[in-house]
Amino acid sequence: MTQSIPNLLKEVKKVCHAYIKARDRQGNYAICISCQNTFMADIMQAGHFFKSELYSCVRFNENNINLQCEHCNCFEEGNLSMYEPNLIKKIGLESFIELQDTVDAYKRSFFKWDRSSLIEIIEYYKTKLKEVC
Repeated sequence: MTQSIPNLLKEVKKVCHAYIKARDRQGNYAICISCQNTFMADIMQAGHFFKSELYSCVRFNENNINLQCEHCNCFEEGNLSMYEPNLIKKIGLESFIELQDTVDAYKRSFFKWDRSSLIEIIEYYKTKLKEVC
């Protein structure tokens, strides 16, 4: 039976966020990309620089997702004024500009997820997750 797009999106989110959490943790701890405070890794959230609900094209882009504390992610709406410079330090200016260019192109086009793309992303993050674990 073919999985529905909504179910595939849930599966991609699960495996993508598991990879981000494994990638960004340092033992039992992790540093929030925005406030730079250290927290227990298990309570950290996968925070998006470009909001996933507004910019579907970078919803699962690993440069757009980093660990954040609940306060920055939920109560400070991402704390983007601190997220941006720390993200540039982490991924480099060139990668940050590529991320912005992807979002800018998305604003001028129509984007819709398809099954094959989602299945490909699931497999990609499963492989990446195995590499960091």
